[in-house]
Amino acid sequence: MERNWKQSKTTIQIRQIVQIGDTYGITFTPEMLAHLNVSADENVQVVMTENDLVIRKVLPANYPDGDSDGFQDIVHEASATYGTTVKSE
Repeated sequence: MERNWKQSKTTIQIRQIVQIGDTYGITFTPEMLAHLNVSADENVQVVMTENDLVIRKVLPANYPDGDSDGFQDIVHEASATYGTTVKSE
């Protein structure tokens, strides 16, 4: 039986955690930002699992035609502001 395994390219880098006021951050190289197709000041999604943090680009939601003007902007702003407080169990 022949199996086709999808190979993915994994790059591992060691990054330093830096203190920014009362919080902490990690710096990213330009190549890392390009890989996610994001730039400075954009929001990213951080998924915390039992042993990992996964960082993803935030993809815009697709809404049906006919939504009132500005509705998508309101939803995106609310999601960016309150997204971490909404949790399903």
